[in-house]
Amino acid sequence: VKLLETDIDLRPKYKDVDCLKYETIVCPNCGYANLSRNFNTIMNSQLKLIKENISPNFKYTKPENEFYTYDEAILRHKLALFNSIVKKSKISERAYICLKLAWLMRGKAESLSEDTKDYDNLIQVLEKEELEFLKNAYEGFTQAISNELFPISGMDEFTLTYLLAALALELKEYSASSKLISKILTTRDVNNRIKNKVIDLKDILAQEIKNSKA
Repeated sequence: VKLLETDIDLRPKYKDVDCLKYETIVCPNCGYANLSRNFNTIMNSQLKLIKENISPNFKYTKPENEFYTYDEAILRHKLALFNSIVKKSKISERAYICLKLAWLMRGKAESLSEDTKDYDNLIQVLEKEELEFLKNAYEGFTQAISNELFPISGMDEFTLTYLLAALALELKEYSASSKLISKILTTRDVNNRIKNKVIDLKDILAQEIKNSKA
């Protein structure tokens, strides 16, 4: 699968298929669900919570086709989020799943054609849900920085700080975004990849602020 580009909040965009749809694994027996990167990290005490609070009411629905629809992928990721709450996972794990859900909402919106029935209303609903999940991700990662050690969700300090700056921009928290951008640009040992992305983000932020005052 060929990577085409990434959005400012690091969402990858692929040619022909959205790989983000397939990142959640669901056990068809007990209902345990998690992102593939974290699926095998569950502890016995967490599994007990899942068997007590999720398994009794869980009914597995097999995907209709080999390729998931966005609705199927979103449901699987929401189940993973519910699991993470039930098993009292790290705040960063919940934040990361929220970020993935926001990306899936965006992907679904982009996949809709304008002749889709009730298109305008669907786009409005998806954009609202995307912003809600972005907000949850932003707040979760902000809290995680104070309570967890790096790497957090596979990200080093500079990558996560950049992500927070991008999320703040998307949430129109311009002051917070500006402070996070400055924090990275005034740090010496930031790698060039992140520094270049931050410089681009700074330009986007400046344009956003200008447009908001127009």
